[in-house]
Amino acid sequence: MKWRVADHDRPNSNEILEQLRNDEWDYSRDDLMCKEVMYFLSVEKGMNTKQVFQFLIENTDEDELFTKSDVTMSLRWYGLIPSHGAPLQERATSILDVLSFGWKY
Repeated sequence: MKWRVADHDRPNSNEILEQLRNDEWDYSRDDLMCKEVMYFLSVEKGMNTKQVFQFLIENTDEDELFTKSDVTMSLRWYGLIPSHGAPLQERATSILDVLSFGWKY
């Protein structure tokens, strides 16, 4: 959503989610940097990365360019899709593995 800082403050998370749920949100490329929008599309609407990308393409202005990779990185940034592999804590079998990062000595 685009808003002028001079006119009013950025809406809080609850206001943003309420607008999204009531279909009152004006989508833009800036939504890639808005956790609430990405959460709404990914979790509440149950969309995968490709569907989120297609939805944003269809609902933003033609001059606002972004790629599927931009959408993927945004979803990863907010923890809405898994990153590359499991966290170190899940991969480690002992504290020695954590401290040595699996190095052989």
